[in-house]
Amino acid sequence: MQKLAHLRPLIEAKSEMLPVSCGVDGLRSRLGYDVASMRSNGYDASIIEGHQEFNNALESFLVHPLVGDYLASLTPQEAYGASGVRVLPLEAIRDEIQQLAPGACIFPHGYMPFATSVGGNALCFHAATGRVV
Repeated sequence: MQKLAHLRPLIEAKSEMLPVSCGVDGLRSRLGYDVASMRSNGYDASIIEGHQEFNNALESFLVHPLVGDYLASLTPQEAYGASGVRVLPLEAIRDEIQQLAPGACIFPHGYMPFATSVGGNALCFHAATGRVV
């Protein structure tokens, strides 16, 4: 988190609370699917396969040094407004990448929304580069 440490006071001031703090395993459980539980509960193999593909895509974000750091230690506990967008908490990111547009449509192509605008635009991390687009 050393590269992003300078952002913590800004996020705390804007959101008026401490950002989340969880490890990679916590991120996996909060953002991804529990395919082991699905297997043991007899889910259809094709559903499990699709959710495993999702988890594999998620992993590329979690292991990225900047994106993983942001998600694990700087994501707000509740959405807050900044520069005309809503910065999303983990639960809203999960909803966005699992089921909402545009997040669920662009996530398989390597983009993870972390902020959205009223007009439906999204600020995203790119999985391969970690850049914001």
